[in-house]
Amino acid sequence: MNRLIYALALLFALVSPTQAETLYWASKTMLSLQQSKADIFDLPGSTFRLLATDWPGMEVVIITANTVRAEQLLRKRDDVCTGNKLITEARKNDFLVSELPQTVFPGQRLYVRGTALTQWLSDQPQQTELSLQSLLSSGIRMTFGVNSDRSYGDRVDSLLNTLDDNITLWSRPGDGNSRGLVDMFLAGRVDAMLEYPTVFHHYKKLYPDVDQLTQHSRAISELPEVAGGYIMCSKTDKGKQLMAAINARLKILSQQRRYLDVHLDWFPSALHSDIVDYYNHYYGTHFAL
Repeated sequence: MNRLIYALALLFALVSPTQAETLYWASKTMLSLQQSKADIFDLPGSTFRLLATDWPGMEVVIITANTVRAEQLLRKRDDVCTGNKLITEARKNDFLVSELPQTVFPGQRLYVRGTALTQWLSDQPQQTELSLQSLLSSGIRMTFGVNSDRSYGDRVDSLLNTLDDNITLWSRPGDGNSRGLVDMFLAGRVDAMLEYPTVFHHYKKLYPDVDQLTQHSRAISELPEVAGGYIMCSKTDKGKQLMAAINARLKILSQQRRYLDVHLDWFPSALHSDIVDYYNHYYGTHFAL
């Protein structure tokens, strides 16, 4: 009888499906595995769907959390990850970071409006790199808008934390902060801001009557021409297991044309050639348009 019980137990173990790991994914928006037309400008959501759909041995559970809350969860729990993050030295020290980025996109640019700032910008030589530090130390009075749910990288974060008295820092918190910041800029309540060009132009299209001549933008030396949004996980043994699975998954997906196509869907056709170049550089691929 004991042998029969042992044999049945062994057979059950062999035929029973392996229990899936659970990955808790912290996101600013409640993501869905179903694509919708509203997501056409949501590159992080679109790449997440490819990452999470039909992932053998992995169950993904969404936790709605802004960036600050997501980082708190990564510190408090051992099984949480979050995506599309610019990596700073502090984040590398506090969290596990994916080997490859989840997303690749053109870097943020400086946007200014108003007579004094646009004149200052036009006076800067086009052939040389523009420094944000030179603008912030120009003595021009301005309201500088920032997205409180975002790190701009070590160099820019440091500059924004040590502003002169002539500069008022306006911080946009909460949901929809990217759109809210662009709204404030276009309404003239913010004089300068940093934003990704695709995000800026996406929301600017909602205001066709705004005078285009009042806005000027330039790349700045403190921010990269192209950026990668990486995945971060809890710095724990469980987090290491999840990150190993994420790294393996990204290595496979990034070599597939559909992962590039999701990126291209998010950008205007005029940028597609640059996006392919950025993508090939980051992922070691050789795709063409």
